[in-house]
Amino acid sequence: MPFVALALGASMAVVGFVNPGLFVTRVFDDEALRDGVRLVLERDFHLAQVTELVCPRKQPVEPQTVFLCAVRINGAPSTVPVVVQDEAGRYAVGRPS
Repeated sequence: MPFVALALGASMAVVGFVNPGLFVTRVFDDEALRDGVRLVLERDFHLAQVTELVCPRKQPVEPQTVFLCAVRINGAPSTVPVVVQDEAGRYAVGRPS
């Protein structure tokens, strides 16, 4: 009987770490996220002088998660909404407010 419990526990541990979300939560790379948001602001929204971009650290890669990044655009403070689109880590950057 102890063998069965040990085997079951080992199986759960393997499944929990292989299948993200059970024991391991995927998070965005902070630097890559910041660079991606900056690129969208400059390229897609045609904004110049995007500085001091700060996004919350270790944001989960979970669809429909929404968070705000703080930024200065032309010296004025602003916030930018980011919406996680899917489990692959694609996200949408909203218009700064």
